[in-house]
Amino acid sequence: MVAANIFTGSLFGNLPTAHLQSWGISLATLLNGDISRLVTATFLSHDSDMFVTQFLFAAAIIGTHEWRRGTWSTLTLFCVTDIAGSLVIFFLIIAPLSGMDLHAADSIALKHDVGMSGGGFGLLGGIVAGMRQRWLIAPAVLVAIIVKFRLFPDLIADSLHIVTFILGFAIYQTILYRKTGKGDHAA
Repeated sequence: MVAANIFTGSLFGNLPTAHLQSWGISLATLLNGDISRLVTATFLSHDSDMFVTQFLFAAAIIGTHEWRRGTWSTLTLFCVTDIAGSLVIFFLIIAPLSGMDLHAADSIALKHDVGMSGGGFGLLGGIVAGMRQRWLIAPAVLVAIIVKFRLFPDLIADSLHIVTFILGFAIYQTILYRKTGKGDHAA
Protein backbone atom coordinates (compact mmCIF):
# COMPACT_ATOMS: atom_id res chain seq x y z
CA MET A 1 0.00 0.00 0.00
CA VAL A 2 2.76 2.42 0.90
CA ALA A 3 4.69 1.83 -2.33
CA ALA A 4 1.55 2.04 -4.50
CA ASN A 5 0.44 5.29 -2.90
CA ILE A 6 3.92 6.83 -3.13
CA PHE A 7 4.10 5.82 -6.80
CA THR A 8 0.69 7.30 -7.61
CA GLY A 9 1.09 10.42 -5.48
CA SER A 10 -1.80 9.78 -3.11
CA LEU A 11 0.37 9.27 -0.04
CA PHE A 12 0.59 13.03 0.45
CA GLY A 13 -2.33 14.28 -1.64
CA ASN A 14 -5.19 13.22 -3.90
CA LEU A 15 -4.93 10.25 -6.24
CA PRO A 16 -4.55 11.76 -9.72
CA THR A 17 -7.52 11.06 -11.99
CA ALA A 18 -5.29 9.38 -14.58
CA HIS A 19 -4.07 6.84 -12.00
CA LEU A 20 -7.60 6.28 -10.69
CA GLN A 21 -8.78 5.53 -14.23
CA SER A 22 -5.75 3.33 -14.94
CA TRP A 23 -5.87 1.19 -11.79
CA GLY A 24 -9.24 1.77 -10.11
CA ILE A 25 -12.14 -0.65 -10.40
CA SER A 26 -15.53 0.00 -11.97
CA LEU A 27 -18.37 -1.93 -13.54
CA ALA A 28 -17.08 -0.89 -16.96
CA THR A 29 -13.56 -2.23 -16.33
CA LEU A 30 -14.98 -5.56 -15.16
CA LEU A 31 -17.38 -5.82 -18.10
CA ASN A 32 -14.43 -5.09 -20.40
CA GLY A 33 -12.63 -8.08 -18.87
CA ASP A 34 -9.95 -6.13 -17.00
CA ILE A 35 -9.96 -8.34 -13.92
CA SER A 36 -6.51 -7.07 -12.90
CA ARG A 37 -8.40 -4.12 -11.39
CA LEU A 38 -9.60 -6.45 -8.64
CA VAL A 39 -5.99 -6.41 -7.45
CA THR A 40 -4.62 -3.00 -8.45
CA ALA A 41 -7.48 -1.06 -6.85
CA THR A 42 -6.88 -2.81 -3.52
CA PHE A 43 -3.53 -1.12 -2.94
CA LEU A 44 -4.56 2.47 -3.71
CA SER A 45 -6.24 5.24 -1.71
CA HIS A 46 -8.24 8.23 -2.97
CA ASP A 47 -6.22 10.63 -0.84
CA SER A 48 -3.81 10.88 2.06
CA ASP A 49 -6.58 10.82 4.68
CA MET A 50 -7.96 7.59 3.23
CA PHE A 51 -4.43 6.18 3.12
CA VAL A 52 -3.87 6.83 6.83
CA THR A 53 -7.23 5.29 7.75
CA GLN A 54 -6.63 2.25 5.54
CA PHE A 55 -3.06 1.82 6.76
CA LEU A 56 -4.12 1.82 10.42
CA PHE A 57 -7.09 -0.47 9.70
CA ALA A 58 -4.83 -2.83 7.70
CA ALA A 59 -2.17 -2.87 10.41
CA ALA A 60 -4.72 -3.72 13.10
CA ILE A 61 -6.91 -6.19 11.23
CA ILE A 62 -4.36 -7.88 8.98
CA GLY A 63 -1.87 -8.01 11.85
CA THR A 64 -4.38 -9.52 14.26
CA HIS A 65 -5.60 -12.11 11.78
CA GLU A 66 -2.07 -13.07 10.75
CA TRP A 67 -0.95 -13.35 14.38
CA ARG A 68 -3.90 -15.64 15.19
CA ARG A 69 -4.16 -17.70 12.01
CA GLY A 70 -0.94 -17.35 10.03
CA THR A 71 0.22 -15.63 6.88
CA TRP A 72 -1.28 -17.95 4.26
CA SER A 73 -4.67 -18.10 5.93
CA THR A 74 -4.70 -14.29 6.14
CA LEU A 75 -3.62 -13.80 2.54
CA THR A 76 -6.17 -16.33 1.29
CA LEU A 77 -9.11 -14.97 3.29
CA PHE A 78 -8.22 -11.37 2.39
CA CYS A 79 -8.05 -12.10 -1.34
CA VAL A 80 -11.12 -14.34 -1.44
CA THR A 81 -13.35 -11.93 0.47
CA ASP A 82 -12.06 -8.79 -1.28
CA ILE A 83 -12.45 -10.21 -4.78
CA ALA A 84 -15.72 -12.08 -4.15
CA GLY A 85 -17.19 -9.10 -2.30
CA SER A 86 -16.25 -6.71 -5.12
CA LEU A 87 -17.83 -9.00 -7.71
CA VAL A 88 -21.01 -9.30 -5.63
CA ILE A 89 -21.26 -5.52 -5.25
CA PHE A 90 -20.62 -4.75 -8.90
CA PHE A 91 -22.74 -7.52 -10.40
CA LEU A 92 -25.52 -7.97 -7.83
CA ILE A 93 -25.98 -4.35 -6.69
CA ILE A 94 -24.55 -1.83 -9.16
CA ALA A 95 -25.40 -3.70 -12.38
CA PRO A 96 -29.07 -4.37 -11.46
CA LEU A 97 -29.59 -0.86 -10.03
CA SER A 98 -28.17 0.67 -13.20
CA GLY A 99 -29.84 -1.72 -15.63
CA MET A 100 -26.30 -2.43 -16.94
CA ASP A 101 -26.19 1.17 -18.23
CA LEU A 102 -22.60 2.26 -17.55
CA HIS A 103 -23.56 5.94 -17.28
CA ALA A 104 -26.19 5.07 -14.68
CA ALA A 105 -23.66 2.82 -12.93
CA ASP A 106 -21.28 5.77 -12.69
CA SER A 107 -23.97 7.80 -10.95
CA ILE A 108 -24.55 4.99 -8.42
CA ALA A 109 -20.87 4.45 -7.72
CA LEU A 110 -17.67 6.28 -8.47
CA LYS A 111 -16.51 5.81 -12.03
CA HIS A 112 -13.52 4.05 -10.50
CA ASP A 113 -13.00 3.04 -6.90
CA VAL A 114 -10.03 1.98 -4.81
CA GLY A 115 -9.29 0.64 -1.33
CA MET A 116 -8.54 -2.44 0.77
CA SER A 117 -11.45 -2.30 3.18
CA GLY A 118 -13.36 -5.16 1.55
CA GLY A 119 -10.65 -7.69 2.35
CA GLY A 120 -10.12 -6.04 5.72
CA PHE A 121 -13.74 -6.52 6.70
CA GLY A 122 -13.51 -10.12 5.48
CA LEU A 123 -10.61 -10.66 7.87
CA LEU A 124 -12.57 -8.93 10.63
CA GLY A 125 -15.38 -11.43 10.01
CA GLY A 126 -12.85 -14.25 10.36
CA ILE A 127 -11.50 -12.77 13.59
CA VAL A 128 -14.97 -12.36 15.09
CA ALA A 129 -15.93 -15.91 14.03
CA GLY A 130 -13.14 -17.20 16.25
CA MET A 131 -14.36 -15.40 19.36
CA ARG A 132 -16.39 -16.97 22.14
CA GLN A 133 -18.99 -14.20 21.98
CA ARG A 134 -19.14 -14.21 18.17
CA TRP A 135 -22.95 -14.45 18.04
CA LEU A 136 -23.15 -11.16 19.98
CA ILE A 137 -20.18 -9.40 18.40
CA ALA A 138 -21.06 -10.17 14.76
CA PRO A 139 -24.49 -8.51 14.90
CA ALA A 140 -22.93 -5.55 16.76
CA VAL A 141 -20.41 -5.07 13.93
CA LEU A 142 -23.20 -5.22 11.33
CA VAL A 143 -25.28 -2.71 13.30
CA ALA A 144 -22.24 -0.41 13.50
CA ILE A 145 -21.85 -0.54 9.71
CA ILE A 146 -25.56 0.24 9.27
CA VAL A 147 -25.35 3.17 11.71
CA LYS A 148 -22.30 4.48 9.85
CA PHE A 149 -24.29 4.21 6.60
CA ARG A 150 -27.22 6.13 8.10
CA LEU A 151 -24.89 8.92 9.28
CA PHE A 152 -22.47 9.00 6.34
CA PRO A 153 -24.00 7.03 3.45
CA ASP A 154 -21.72 5.28 0.99
CA LEU A 155 -23.83 2.59 -0.64
CA ILE A 156 -20.98 0.79 -2.33
CA ALA A 157 -18.40 0.77 0.48
CA ASP A 158 -20.93 0.01 3.23
CA SER A 159 -22.54 -2.76 1.17
CA LEU A 160 -19.08 -4.20 0.48
CA HIS A 161 -18.23 -4.10 4.19
CA ILE A 162 -21.40 -6.01 5.08
CA VAL A 163 -20.92 -8.59 2.32
CA THR A 164 -17.24 -9.23 3.06
CA PHE A 165 -17.71 -9.31 6.85
CA ILE A 166 -20.44 -11.94 6.49
CA LEU A 167 -18.38 -13.86 3.92
CA GLY A 168 -15.27 -13.90 6.15
CA PHE A 169 -17.36 -14.94 9.15
CA ALA A 170 -19.09 -17.72 7.16
CA ILE A 171 -15.86 -19.04 5.66
CA TYR A 172 -14.17 -19.26 9.02
CA GLN A 173 -17.24 -20.84 10.65
CA THR A 174 -17.37 -23.46 7.88
CA ILE A 175 -13.67 -24.29 8.27
CA LEU A 176 -13.99 -24.41 12.05
CA TYR A 177 -17.06 -26.63 11.85
CA ARG A 178 -15.18 -29.07 9.63
CA LYS A 179 -12.17 -29.12 11.97
CA THR A 180 -14.08 -29.64 15.20
CA GLY A 181 -17.26 -31.22 13.94
CA LYS A 182 -19.39 -28.90 16.05
CA GLY A 183 -18.55 -25.34 15.06
CA ASP A 184 -17.56 -24.15 18.51
CA HIS A 185 -14.13 -23.74 19.99
CA ALA A 186 -12.47 -22.04 22.90
CA ALA A 187 -10.76 -19.14 21.11
